[in-house]
Amino acid sequence: MNSFFAVVIPLYNKKNHIKKTIRSVLNQEFKDYKIIVVNDDSTDGSATIVKALNHPKIILFHQKNKGVSAARNFGAKNAAAKYITFLDADDLWYPNHLTELKKSIDLFPKAGAFSNNYRIALTDSYVRNTKFSFDFSATPTQIKDYFTCSMYDELTMVQCIAIKKQVFEKIGGFDSQLKVIEDVDFLIRLGLNEQIIFNPETTVVYRKQAAELSRKEYNQERLNLLCKYLKEAQKKPSLKNYLNRSFYALAIRAKINKQSVIAKSSLAHIEHKKLNLKQRVLLKLPRVLLIIFIKLQKILIKNKIYITAFR
Repeated sequence: MNSFFAVVIPLYNKKNHIKKTIRSVLNQEFKDYKIIVVNDDSTDGSATIVKALNHPKIILFHQKNKGVSAARNFGAKNAAAKYITFLDADDLWYPNHLTELKKSIDLFPKAGAFSNNYRIALTDSYVRNTKFSFDFSATPTQIKDYFTCSMYDELTMVQCIAIKKQVFEKIGGFDSQLKVIEDVDFLIRLGLNEQIIFNPETTVVYRKQAAELSRKEYNQERLNLLCKYLKEAQKKPSLKNYLNRSFYALAIRAKINKQSVIAKSSLAHIEHKKLNLKQRVLLKLPRVLLIIFIKLQKILIKNKIYITAFR
């Protein structure tokens, strides 16, 4: 018998978090769901923890290590449910998450995707609220333009959405070739092709590491992904502005990590007039000052103060 929701959890070496994550699903007020855990060849005993829970709502699959996108796609393919939801193995849902998604679905049954609001855990002790670039009411509402709404924090995260299974299949699922920002790629395609309903009720805690601008892994892949949507952006100004912000972030990241070719290419795609004063100043700072900024940001976050380079 099909469930209303399928909860797909990709799992790779999250033994310190997976039990708490699954418990946050088992504690849901809305009970018509199944949990599909796809173990992506974990080596730390994570899958053993899931198996030991021995709960009838949990279905555990195993696959050779193929990455988070392949794990999510496999889980969605094997889901016997009308609506697919996703939760990473170190994030959490509040007990009302599925209830609030169901509320939106009942109000807008023809929509393809639904999202609740979320909070961002910068450390174990500091969880901040989201800041969006649009005004919203206290009830679920149809989003007119995903990209216009995502100029500060993203309107949604993969962990926040429910999507009709046929819609997930129609937009092609997650790109298993991507090593990073596969969620961004997925959400761009979702924003381009589907009506999204936003529920302002906060039901998700998304765990995010601080100072992401200091990372250098896969920056060429990040650049390639952004460039992939440049042609589409010529027809959609809001997507162009969204990519402008993303190229700005990548230029800063590449500059910090001495990746001059990537930095130069990113700068070439930026419309500087669309940046605010703080962003334009940061782009002109020498690398050493940017590194100091990152260190300062870490100190402030430890003291529960958040300053972003994006607004």
